Amino acid sequence: MPMHGNDVIAIEQKGGSVRILKGESKSAGTVSEATMKGAAEGLDRDDGRPNPSTLAFIAKRLYEAGRDVEGKVFEDLQANGAIAAKDVQHLIFTFAGKARSYSMLPPSALDKNLASSERALAFLLRRDLLALRELILSWLGRAEHSDEAVAQRLANADDEFGPEDAVVLALTTTYFRALGLADTALLTGERARYEAAIGALAKLIAASGDVGNVPIWWVATLTIHLLRDLWDQCLHIQLPDDGGPSGDLPNRWADLRRDFIAQLAVRRPPHIDLWPSQLEAAQRSVDTTDDLVIALPTSAGKTKIAELCILRTLADEKRVVYVTPLRALSAQVERVLARTFAPLGAAPADPDICPTAR
Repeated sequence: MPMHGNDVIAIEQKGGSVRILKGESKSAGTVSEATMKGAAEGLDRDDGRPNPSTLAFIAKRLYEAGRDVEGKVFEDLQANGAIAAKDVQHLIFTFAGKARSYSMLPPSALDKNLASSERALAFLLRRDLLALRELILSWLGRAEHSDEAVAQRLANADDEFGPEDAVVLALTTTYFRALGLADTALLTGERARYEAAIGALAKLIAASGDVGNVPIWWVATLTIHLLRDLWDQCLHIQLPDDGGPSGDLPNRWADLRRDFIAQLAVRRPPHIDLWPSQLEAAQRSVDTTDDLVIALPTSAGKTKIAELCILRTLADEKRVVYVTPLRALSAQVERVLARTFAPLGAAPADPDICPTAR
């Protein structure tokens, strides 16, 4: 279904209530503050609700597709205009004409008055896993969020803290515990922890839907999709731990692979996931019988593939020669490779300066 600029992206009908995700799409050469402001203004039109013509358009298309029940839902929404603001969530899509970025959420978004769960989602969107980790530890470590503290506040007749507040606190705590599991899984590559995190988020989505907490429902729903994508693209999954067609890997490979991923994971931003352009080459990088020619645009990820090939070569305790067409570029590449491989005990050096460099 084509985007109209301000459109309905998703709808959930449960019982007698309907919740809607309204989207705004923007495309530009670069994602600027002005672009994001324009998108936000588009979402705010019609009092933040979907445009009636959009609802009518979707109803018509659903009827044409033979989906009469769903078409009637949209038709009724359009005819009655009975969409409460609390039942509408906003989502901005932006498309930029540059290489893939870590996030299209501007830094200024973090200056807004966000709920703790919303701030955590923003950190995840921006791939700022270090800031996310600090927020997780801070939230879960606060005494006022413990079960004992909540019970005492509920028992205190003078405290305005009520059952609904306790439910929100419990849902938020569950969210941060799930994020903690996911963060550990991304650091260690433990699939069991990742699956536990996804399971916890799935239960949270169901629970928040049952109590009608729309903000937590959307935060958890977006988070589960982001984490699935991050896990599927991460080096723990994409960098093989076996030898592929060429046979078993050297004994050093397991330790080098672990330490390589671990030190990339603590960078800001972390470099634990691969771009789509890198996936096939990453799978082939451990096979020493396979030759690779990588043809990608600037800033599309060629150096990362080279690093994976270097890592595999180091596991065989062999030397690596990295050739660049310009001396200035050689100096830049040397700094990049030193940052990656010096912690693994294999710092690069210019052979003109150090003929015995390994």
